[in-house]
Amino acid sequence: MLPILNKEIFAQRQDVGDVSSEFLMHLPERVIQFGTGVLLRGLPDYYIDKANKAGVFNGRIVVVKTTDSGNIEDFANQDYLFTHVIRGKQDSEIIDTHFINASISRVLHATTDWQNILDCAANPEINIVLSNTTEQGIVFIDEDIFQSPPVSFPAKLLAYLHHRFTSIGHQPNSKIYVIPTELIENNGTILKNILHQLAISNHLSHAFISWLTSNVTFCNSLVDRIVPGKPGKSIMESLETELQYSDSYLFISEYFDLWAIEGQEDLASILSFTKVNPGIKIKEDISVYKELKLRLLNANHSFLAGLSLMKGFEIVNKTLQNDEMSAFESTLCNEIIAAMPVSIDRQTALDYANQVIERFSNPFIEHYWSSIIFNYTDKFKIRCSPLMVSYINRNQSLPEAMTTGLIGCVQLCIPTYHENGMYIREIGQRKIVLNDPNSEDIYNYFTIHGLESTIDFVLSEYLFKDVDVNVLTLLTKATVSKIHDFEKISNP
Repeated sequence: MLPILNKEIFAQRQDVGDVSSEFLMHLPERVIQFGTGVLLRGLPDYYIDKANKAGVFNGRIVVVKTTDSGNIEDFANQDYLFTHVIRGKQDSEIIDTHFINASISRVLHATTDWQNILDCAANPEINIVLSNTTEQGIVFIDEDIFQSPPVSFPAKLLAYLHHRFTSIGHQPNSKIYVIPTELIENNGTILKNILHQLAISNHLSHAFISWLTSNVTFCNSLVDRIVPGKPGKSIMESLETELQYSDSYLFISEYFDLWAIEGQEDLASILSFTKVNPGIKIKEDISVYKELKLRLLNANHSFLAGLSLMKGFEIVNKTLQNDEMSAFESTLCNEIIAAMPVSIDRQTALDYANQVIERFSNPFIEHYWSSIIFNYTDKFKIRCSPLMVSYINRNQSLPEAMTTGLIGCVQLCIPTYHENGMYIREIGQRKIVLNDPNSEDIYNYFTIHGLESTIDFVLSEYLFKDVDVNVLTLLTKATVSKIHDFEKISNP
């Protein structure tokens, strides 16, 4: 049996850069991170680890687990170390490398370690807050922030910041920078507004609100890297044999990396890990990066996901190996570029689109469509629907590829049956679990009203709510007329 990754194994490896493993494992805590997902470990934590190994940032991350699922003991058992495997292409050159990331000092559970989390707020050296709590995490819930712990992420963050204020006071060393990475337009600004609303509803002092305004900087940001997570069993076994240790937190990411952060140039002095990471872009306006990523990567994924699953494809790169789907993807990219609401140089958009196609085709990344459809209806509404409306308004016609992607989405998100608390879409012999909070309502409507009425319900209530009635009518007619071209849905 292979040993579990630990600090002794880490010390034996030759991938610690310009410093010793002992130095890396004892760096002070300088960042607190809300979220344990692979996207954070695969991008911000990757940048911080890389800088630490170059002797630049010299700080570690306290991670807060905000959900009740899973445990943190397994991570503690491997000294909070994890293996990051990077596989992909750069200018047609194959990249296949791995390293042990030592950026995390400890993981605290919000439910059981809340006081320890608040204690971090009193440490002036911890002056950076990162988060990724999914697109549903940044929401306003009118609640008492002095619960132990509060329920929502914004309330947890406000409680954390309030404790910092009461512990350190209105001093220069109390300044702190909040950088959310959730895929929401203007995520930092929205989070800031929610916290101010919560501060008022909790009757917090004027002195605290003044400090919140002056000493807490919220930065809009955008992360761009495909990090599908833990590999399948056979690949995992092959990697562990090569590594000669076991790692429950090993994951694979693509080579491409980008973290665009909105802020002034002096922000780079606080985020000193930017010095050795060209993938981090600090700009006064990051709207171009946001639009390219949101539309040509994320919306692209969402347009393709339902259609690909309905056609029997399970993995993204396998879809692009199909000639029909490859041609469809090229058409889809052109339609997305033509519909983008933000003015972007066409060549810049085309270059990014070609890069996305290469990333989707990465043979080393097993990115399952079933993981991409998590919260599918909400994602489609945020990412894809505005593009379709924009295209229709500009061209007075339906976008062919986008409409086909819409049909795939609608087709997929209508559950075939309900079992053990899960809503299942059955496609031939395959069963797809729909991790979508709207599945229950859609399923109940479908069982009573049938397919065509449910299509109208899904479009009007979830995907295109509040859209101009003429546009909605056009979309509904097109979807109803074409959806029967796919596998017929049978009433459960």
